[in-house]
Amino acid sequence: FGTNDVKIVVNEEETTSSVIELIYNELKKDDLHFENDLYKLIFDEFVKGLEEDVLLSTSYFKKLENQKVVSFVSNIESNEVELSYNWIQKFNIYTKKESDNLYKSVMNSIYNFKYHKVDELIAKIKIEIKQRANNDDELLSLLSEQMSYERIKKILSERLGRIILK
Repeated sequence: FGTNDVKIVVNEEETTSSVIELIYNELKKDDLHFENDLYKLIFDEFVKGLEEDVLLSTSYFKKLENQKVVSFVSNIESNEVELSYNWIQKFNIYTKKESDNLYKSVMNSIYNFKYHKVDELIAKIKIEIKQRANNDDELLSLLSEQMSYERIKKILSERLGRIILK
């Protein structure tokens, strides 16, 4: 869906953006990066395309020499399921697809990514707290940082419709 357009409404002002531009802007805004080498490579290719004002489609990635990228993109594309023509025509059964509300689907994926990044940061801080438990100033600073990330995690959880029971 990277080349598809989505409508974005901010402060009652509506704009249109491609899915990849939306993802890029959201990750850039929070200075987030992919740890997985394959995801990073694919994202970097998208960024290069954006810098050249080109929206890369799946066909671009299928033509690359890197077989890991080709295989990954092909697997994602082949996982799309199409319903039988008869569901709608004969039985009047309509199902929702991810593309029906693409903006919501993309933002949920972004929020989920951010949620896990924040969770990783909290885990690192907890390890640092255990290691530096003897210095009060550092401990207070780390606890303050942890609380800030916990608030961010709570906001992301609300946006994702999750309930945290801890």
